[in-house]
Amino acid sequence: MGKIYADSLEDPVSAMAVLGDFCFLAGKCNREFVLYHPGQDMRDFMIMVPQDKDWADLIEECYGEKAKRVARYAIKKEKDVFDREALQKAVDELPGGYTLKMIDEKLFWHCRKIAWCRDWVLQYEDYAAYRKYMRGEVDSGVFEEGVVSQLGCAE
Repeated sequence: MGKIYADSLEDPVSAMAVLGDFCFLAGKCNREFVLYHPGQDMRDFMIMVPQDKDWADLIEECYGEKAKRVARYAIKKEKDVFDREALQKAVDELPGGYTLKMIDEKLFWHCRKIAWCRDWVLQYEDYAAYRKYMRGEVDSGVFEEGVVSQLGCAE
């Protein structure tokens, strides 16, 4: 699903976790990590998430005007955090002709070919890895939107 990099196997002080479009930077600032671009699988950008101001400053120093500082929202990770009744209501109110279905293997490979929905599945090397960690849903008629997560876990 992603890759973790460290500056040393024996005594690491800097780390970088690359998960899809996201790159999380932690520990002691490391210019080499900020400049490193691990196989981006057709992406022309990366969302770098600095642990602190020092990392953020280093990103801006390395990329200058190409770096864009933005604030993002946090995602709750606790179990049972979603209001299942509200989710069911949203499904029940879908306009006629729309249905939801799980992303199966055929849709998985199809999504990888379409630029705007590629990120739904691209961080997984194959369908087996996707099924192990994720369950995505899309409209089964026309791909108009999808509900997926950038990060998934086995639980």
